[in-house]
Amino acid sequence: MPHKVPVLNLRGGCDEDVDPSAGLEEMKKLAKSGSTKVAADVLLAGTGHRMLNTNLPPTHTKEGGVGDCPASKVAAPEAAQAQAAQITASFLDQALHKSKSYRLPALKGLDPKGGNLRKDGPAVTFHRALSGPSPIRARSAKSPRSSACCRRFRRT
Repeated sequence: MPHKVPVLNLRGGCDEDVDPSAGLEEMKKLAKSGSTKVAADVLLAGTGHRMLNTNLPPTHTKEGGVGDCPASKVAAPEAAQAQAAQITASFLDQALHKSKSYRLPALKGLDPKGGNLRKDGPAVTFHRALSGPSPIRARSAKSPRSSACCRRFRRT
């Protein structure tokens, strides 16, 4: 099924289960199909997918290393999660605003790499984030009770 919306693929550079290039060929095919203007592929240094999914237990191998990466090259799980969350939130915000180019935050020390694989689409670049890893708080939207649309449906 072709995608008509911007697509972001995050890959881990130090993955426990798959090669760091996993998913890249699919993204290249998507870019080549021309069905979306943005087929962004981002490699997160020092990161494995188990770090990004808080429902999975971490994998520790080779004296603290992960995948093919030695311990010295592995990101802290909290930093990897913050990086993925900030990139994803920024990408979605820019996609919803139909940005002519995408600037994604890069936390110091994690240095994500990548860009838009659709060469005639909007550029996807990185800029140094102003702060270190910080959680992105979940928020919910609340409708104002006094709005005209809601008063009609309010029970008395």
